[in-house]
Amino acid sequence: MAINSGNVKENLAIGKISNFFGSKYGKRNIDRILKICGISDVPEGGKSEKISYFLKKYYIEDRESFVAFLETIIENHDLTPQELEELGNYVNALGYDVENRKIIPSTGKQILISESKPYDVFRFIEKILLSAQKRIFIIDAYVDDKLFTLYFDQVDQKVEIKILTKNMYSKFEEVAKKFKKQGRNFEVRTLNDIHDRYVLVDERAWLFGQSLKDAGNKPLSIVELDDVKLVEKNFVALWGKGSVIV
Repeated sequence: MAINSGNVKENLAIGKISNFFGSKYGKRNIDRILKICGISDVPEGGKSEKISYFLKKYYIEDRESFVAFLETIIENHDLTPQELEELGNYVNALGYDVENRKIIPSTGKQILISESKPYDVFRFIEKILLSAQKRIFIIDAYVDDKLFTLYFDQVDQKVEIKILTKNMYSKFEEVAKKFKKQGRNFEVRTLNDIHDRYVLVDERAWLFGQSLKDAGNKPLSIVELDDVKLVEKNFVALWGKGSVIV
């Protein structure tokens, strides 16, 4: 019945998750949870063993099914905030976080999404931007007005937002001016000499493989950068060359 992911860290994390739920009866027993998931071919074993089997199977074969299965288990257990935090520590080792009882891609050092998953990527970017306490600096050659409703509207009013871009689509410039006029600490500049896409939030920085407006529509890599000061220095240098839009 054993399935090995080939990664010791991942196997240990799945084992901890399985034991975590194995010690809790929850609202329904494990066989009823499996039935809810439409799983009929269930191997022998206790609750922890059955959970471990399917978590490993789906983690290796189908990450969407992995997320759906784990979320169903969470839904069928009465977990305290402290227990959800504990579970989050285990899930994080697999590249995910627990947020509002849902499983979302983690804001770890490197995320590689090998297929189109626009909603997962949206949640990932949203988590990064809404974590801002002081500043959000973005270098992205292609922007449109969706960024306001998807992200900027929810950012704390005191956060400074600067965007350096090359091409503004849809009603981005018009909406940007209205956004600024309503008292937001918000600036936009344009510069032709930009290519890579960076997001700098407080003292963390990420390199994105796609523009934020399209992120997740195709396979995507997101890498957190260690040298935040270098990213900041690069941003300041390019910002000084830009033409003021807002």
